[in-house]
Amino acid sequence: MVNIFQIRAARAWVGLSQEQLADEAGIARRTMIRLENSDQPRSERIMAKLRGALEKHGIEFLFEGRQGVGLRYRDPKK
Repeated sequence: MVNIFQIRAARAWVGLSQEQLADEAGIARRTMIRLENSDQPRSERIMAKLRGALEKHGIEFLFEGRQGVGLRYRDPKK
């Protein structure tokens, strides 16, 4: 599963605000803000929505096993 560090970095990389990403992922803006500012466990469903929205912007999430370890960018127009 992606982690919140990857989500924050990916959001910044593609230049989306918390509100924009929340809207694109179909989650509440308050939820997005709470996720980025909290150490509480994250819902796999919500993290999957965020991942999907960011992948549409060209972000590729990198893993070692099930552990999220980084990002890379691929131009979504290619």
